[in-house]
Amino acid sequence: CGDPGDAAFSSAFAPDAPEVRQNAFPALFRELFGRAPGVYEMLGHDSMLLAAMGSRSTADSGEVLQKMSHLRQVQGGAGAIYLKKDGSISRPIYINRVLYPKPAGPAKIAYELTIPPEREMDVAPKQTPW
Repeated sequence: CGDPGDAAFSSAFAPDAPEVRQNAFPALFRELFGRAPGVYEMLGHDSMLLAAMGSRSTADSGEVLQKMSHLRQVQGGAGAIYLKKDGSISRPIYINRVLYPKPAGPAKIAYELTIPPEREMDVAPKQTPW
């Protein structure tokens, strides 16, 4: 097969990104479970954070959606999350490299850069489409 060379990939999470290292969630996760969180744990954390913010003082799904429709920016475990008026979410994209050591050994992943999220800071809708 020969030397595979370095490869790059994008992810919703990079534990070595500066904005992630400044967040309390990865350190707490490591303290509780003895390892760093992965992308699924980080996305789960951010999903629960958004759900908790939308469900404060209500269990009614319509009210939860209404409250969430007024959120615009939330600091998640993997950086800023922007919630757009059409219901979509924009968040950072992290570029990582897979490094293959010489002589052959286990590959390592190295954080390269963060592509910031697209922002849309307009007025929240007055009424949800649901």
